[in-house]
Amino acid sequence: MRNLSKLSLVGMTAIALTLFHPLTLNWQTELSSQGWQTDRAEAKSSSGGRSRGGSFSGGSSSSRSSGSSSSGGSSSGGSSSPSRSSSFSSPSRSSGSSSNDRSRRSDPVPYSRPAYGYSSGYSSGYSGGSSGSSSTSSSSGDGVWLALILVGGIIAAIAYVIWKVKSSFGTDEKGNDIVTVTQLQVALLAQEREIQNRLSELTLNADMETPEGRSEMLKESVLALLRSPENWSHVYSQSQVVKDREAAGQVFEQISMTERSKVESETLVNAGGKVRHQALQIKEDLDPGSYIMVTLLIGTEHDKPLFDKVQTSEDLKTALQNLGAISPEDLLILELLWNPQDSKESLTYDEMLGAYPKMGAIA
Repeated sequence: MRNLSKLSLVGMTAIALTLFHPLTLNWQTELSSQGWQTDRAEAKSSSGGRSRGGSFSGGSSSSRSSGSSSSGGSSSGGSSSPSRSSSFSSPSRSSGSSSNDRSRRSDPVPYSRPAYGYSSGYSSGYSGGSSGSSSTSSSSGDGVWLALILVGGIIAAIAYVIWKVKSSFGTDEKGNDIVTVTQLQVALLAQEREIQNRLSELTLNADMETPEGRSEMLKESVLALLRSPENWSHVYSQSQVVKDREAAGQVFEQISMTERSKVESETLVNAGGKVRHQALQIKEDLDPGSYIMVTLLIGTEHDKPLFDKVQTSEDLKTALQNLGAISPEDLLILELLWNPQDSKESLTYDEMLGAYPKMGAIA
């Protein structure tokens, strides 16, 4: 009996351990995973730089006029001919006073008939002439209208052909609400600390409130990256077409907020026509890092993506050149971010991959 009780106790203990062990293992694994994610999420640099200007609403097609229509003045073409009946009426003849008592009814020659016949004949002939002139004028007017209709039809056909050709080649990009949102991120080795100073200098002096100022800022930022290809380490890119400007603004803001949240403080900002610069408090216990992150976020008038996926150094070079070639008219909005902002700071490998998990090593 004792042996049976011992066996029962051992069996129940084994069953309990068997059931409890997976739960314990899962709990420990979950805590470990949460702790790892928390550590990586909190891996932020102390400083961040930002320069921003422009908006999607500035190039809205609703503010553009679709064209002006002109209407020609109309004039009356008919003119009334002066009445000539009074000037060509026959003179009236009066019999005058007579001393005899002859009655007018006995007069054998009625004088009114020849006068009436003469006047009627002339009037009839003149009227016939007016009718012929009016008929000729009417025919001439119809011909003019037919010529105008024909010329108008030809012009409309030519305009339609030109519009179709432009649409097929996509040259009318500013005539619609389709825009493109593009993000390009480049990680550089920390030995290229000069780029942090260069971007800080550009931000302090940039005019982000004008198309020309934003275009110049983009070109200079691209040049700063193109001048150190040997330090390119990782890259991430996306260029997506959005068929509504309001939706494009939402996409842009979501990306912007995500990237801005990866720094503890923006120590240098040029936005809304104002420049804000605050002193950086360097933490002495920080380990020296190895990476600097530069992000270009832009919105343009283009109806197609600016580039395909960037994976190699050649891809990155081509993508940067495409961005640098964007005209001020096509550049609607620009935001430049770099992390860390100060050249005394840099990101470690774990910090870089923790904050930017989509980055891929450049092939």
